[in-house]
This record gives sequence, structure tokens and C-alpha cells, in this order.
Amino acid sequence: MIVVLIIGNLAMMSWVALSRINLRARTSTYQNDCRVFSAAFTQYAQEKGNYPADGGPHFLPAVMAPYVNRTQWLRVTPFGGYYDWDNIDSWSGFPARIKAAVSISGCTLPLAQLQQIDRWVDDGNITTGSFRVTNAGATVIHVIEP
Repeated sequence: MIVVLIIGNLAMMSWVALSRINLRARTSTYQNDCRVFSAAFTQYAQEKGNYPADGGPHFLPAVMAPYVNRTQWLRVTPFGGYYDWDNIDSWSGFPARIKAAVSISGCTLPLAQLQQIDRWVDDGNITTGSFRVTNAGATVIHVIEP
């Protein structure tokens, strides 16, 4: 009975560690995607003088074809949901204005995990910084230009 208890405890500890490693890997993939997309939209803005227009949810502007791999953009994100380009003057629910952002609509991670990710990659506050969360965790925003 003691052996079974010890094995059970070890399995529980390894499950927690594997979950943390999985979340770190997803976070790393998300960060890389945001780095690539941010660089592409910033390069476009530097060359053309402004960011491309926002065409709605899950939309990649056609003018971004030379800059962004469409297959990478349209796949399901590491957090669930899909990437979306936001060229906006303000984002409802936030006191700060956001000019350009890459967001994930339809995020499936629990809010607690999103808060942990924010502690790892940003300022620890999901309503400020470059990593923001809204709609009770359904939307994750990577701010390119506030």
C-alpha cells in the first residue's frame, strides 16, 4: 500500500511538471509567432508609412502577403483560437489607446494560465503592457504599438 501511495505521489508531481513544461512550450511558440508577425507589420508600416487596414476577425490583409506566411497566420494558435490583425484607435475596455496589435480571438486557455503567462513574458498585469487579456480570457492581445 505504501508503494502504491509513493508511486501515486510521484505520478501527481510529474503531471504538474509536465503541464508547466507544456504551457512554457506553448508560450514560447506564441512569443515567436508574435515576434515574426510584429516584425512583418512593423516593416510594412515603415515602408508604406502606416499600418494596413483592419478587415475584421481572423483577417490577414492581402497587402501583407509578401510579409507574412498565410499558412502560419491561419493555423490554430498555441492558445487555441485564431490570429487577428487589429489596426485600431482604441480598444474598448482598456484605458490606454492601442494603435496596432496582433490578437488571438477564441483563446481556450483558462484565465489563471493566461495570468501565469503574463508573469513570464510581460509585467504580470493582464490589462497593461504588451500582453493583454480581455473578454474573460477569450481574447489575447499582443500590442505592437500603443
